[in-house]
Amino acid sequence: MKPLPKPTIQLPSEAKNPRADHKSLRDEFAGQALMGLVAFSRNDTEDNRPEHFARWSYALADAMLAYRHQETTT
Repeated sequence: MKPLPKPTIQLPSEAKNPRADHKSLRDEFAGQALMGLVAFSRNDTEDNRPEHFARWSYALADAMLAYRHQETTT
């Protein structure tokens, strides 16, 4: 099996510390959303590109955080 290629995008935090262990609650929520999106994705659509998964994962995480904030302030 061929090894996966290295990512072509380096985030600013990775440039300073490639082993940064800090994850925000938003990152945690996005990771959970990503697992669900990938698990239930269909192979016959154009929405199966990594950037789509990333965008949707963080959009869902933002919605979860907004709802969480709304619930704690009401």
